[in-house]
Amino acid sequence: MALLESTTKRIISLVGGLSVLAGAIVLGVIWPAVKSIKQTTDETYQLRAYLEKRYQQSLQAHVSRRKFKEIKEQTAEFPEYIFKVGQELALVTELENLAARLGVSQQITNSNLDKISGNSASVSVRVSGDYRALLNYIAEIDAMKYFISIDQLQIVPNYGQEKMSYNLELSMRLYASN
Repeated sequence: MALLESTTKRIISLVGGLSVLAGAIVLGVIWPAVKSIKQTTDETYQLRAYLEKRYQQSLQAHVSRRKFKEIKEQTAEFPEYIFKVGQELALVTELENLAARLGVSQQITNSNLDKISGNSASVSVRVSGDYRALLNYIAEIDAMKYFISIDQLQIVPNYGQEKMSYNLELSMRLYASN
């Protein structure tokens, strides 16, 4: 029985020692390996996220360069539509010719063509004539070769005439450059 007890104690001691050894291996080898794998996984994820961000930035830069090129090509013809300082007489002549061609009377009531400030020139006109001719006048102004922004447009009947006529008050801005 003593031999059995001695063998049991030895087996228990051996199993306990192996358990402690297994625990030491787990704590000393496997646990650091698991921590290292987790750290590597986190670093890999961060690197992947960084590379994805850089890839998206690269794609965005490519798209931006392509759009910039397209815009540059489209804006190459803009200068011919911008009113240039020194073209005042040509603009006034064009407005007068337009009025004469449509059979309306025109009077320039206000303008800053002689002293353009900033990037726009303003012109105000009063035009009198037949309603249809005034509509054609507005359409022709819109079709001019300049970038024009209409600030105010008012058509009122002119009751003092034998033949029904209308007055057009038109204030507009032209994009200008030197």
